[in-house]
Amino acid sequence: MAPFHGAAEIDARVVGYEALARFLEQPPRTPDVWFREAAEIGRQDRLEVAVVRKALRRFALLPGSAYVSLNASPQTILAGALTETLEHYPGNRLVLEITEHVSVDDYASIVKAVEPLRRRGLRIAVDDAGAGYASFRHILKLRPDLIKLDTSLIRQMTEVELAVLRELGIELAQGYLLGWPAPTEAHLPGQ
Repeated sequence: MAPFHGAAEIDARVVGYEALARFLEQPPRTPDVWFREAAEIGRQDRLEVAVVRKALRRFALLPGSAYVSLNASPQTILAGALTETLEHYPGNRLVLEITEHVSVDDYASIVKAVEPLRRRGLRIAVDDAGAGYASFRHILKLRPDLIKLDTSLIRQMTEVELAVLRELGIELAQGYLLGWPAPTEAHLPGQ
């Protein structure tokens, strides 16, 4: 899990967690390789839903006010299994980050597919804005609640720049400056 920090108390208060996929199988490979290979054999949606389900098993460990942010591709959203997986969790504590690894041809269908979840309070985020297919068009068509900038745009962020973002009214922040990804338990209060 990678923590999100509230901007008002950017250094102290964790308000949410992004569930990140990590694979321990050998040989060691980055998650993008696993997902790309799953897509090549027509199993991307199954792998993504399995990762989401595993992340949601940790949901009960999170503080009651914290949300969990889950990644899914447009293809997995359109496959429908994700909606079924998320229906038993409080929507106001979920963020669905729509990944940008392939071009989206049918935004209307994606918006329609997530609408029942949005009515239950789920928020939508566009991941990696400024890279890949996460263009302004992607942002305008999906109408996200959150826009996450690509790491190439914020990689060397400093405390001074973070203070400027706070002054500009940015409500949430995430990144290595604030906290590194770690197992869920490492981010919980008292750990």
